Amino acid sequence: MTGVNPLVAADGRPWREAHSPGWRRMLRSYDRLAVRLVERRPASAVRLLGGIGAWANAAGLVAPRTSLVAAVFPWLTPRQARRVARQAAALRFRNRTAIAVLHARGPAALASWLAPGHDAPPPVLQASKAGPGVVLLAFHIGAEFGITAALHRWGVEPVPLRNWSILDVDDRARALRQAVDDVRRGQPVLAIVDGPGGADSAPVVALGRQIVLRRAPFMLARVTGAPLVPSVAQWTPDGRIRTRLGPPLDIDRRGPAGDVEAQMAAMAASWLERHLTACPEDAWPYTIRNLAGAPRK
Repeated sequence: MTGVNPLVAADGRPWREAHSPGWRRMLRSYDRLAVRLVERRPASAVRLLGGIGAWANAAGLVAPRTSLVAAVFPWLTPRQARRVARQAAALRFRNRTAIAVLHARGPAALASWLAPGHDAPPPVLQASKAGPGVVLLAFHIGAEFGITAALHRWGVEPVPLRNWSILDVDDRARALRQAVDDVRRGQPVLAIVDGPGGADSAPVVALGRQIVLRRAPFMLARVTGAPLVPSVAQWTPDGRIRTRLGPPLDIDRRGPAGDVEAQMAAMAASWLERHLTACPEDAWPYTIRNLAGAPRK
């Protein structure tokens, strides 16, 4: 998974789809229908679309298979593994809906889905105004773009790290320089650390599997001294989104750069493991597939 594009600030281009033209047309039709449904009754529509995903999984029409879930979460009973597989498929439909609304109506529309309790930013974001920005770590779990919606509600505009192609080494250096400058000015950064593209961290272990994470956010935190804060958004049973920012990772920043970044990556993987152990229903099909295919440690 090593790439040449460790990070680039989002530039407003639409999300790229790696599908055939026919499949993309079907997805666009789904997006238009989903936006119309949620404009009328948001929570009910989200529950309905998630239920369709769970039904399709039970009928064997969409991934993941129960056997794959059982391989990643071997402590689950067969009944629990089936339930997690259906919830993962429901996440696919719910998160696709969230993306469609975000693209069609902007972050304010998605922020309206937030559950109560998002009136003020957490202390860790308030404190960041006096020093380097926070590096928020997100994973392919839970409610996609829920963190983005919460940050919008709080009036916090982060620098998102995206996987756009970098043309040459000069572009790469400029992107890195800009990100470091933004963080030092107090700008928070939002990074999905288990996505494709970008430079790899040292191998780390999560759920008994050896994986790699994206190195960019760990490099930023090491160079700037910014805290690393894990974040997660989850769907509630009533079709709303709740978010949680964990305490900053307790990092010993002394020692060689490679060792410090390896420690950061290991702690991020440990946080991911603890969360998925407690909430396996938050795992996306993407996450389940990647963990199942990773070598056992």
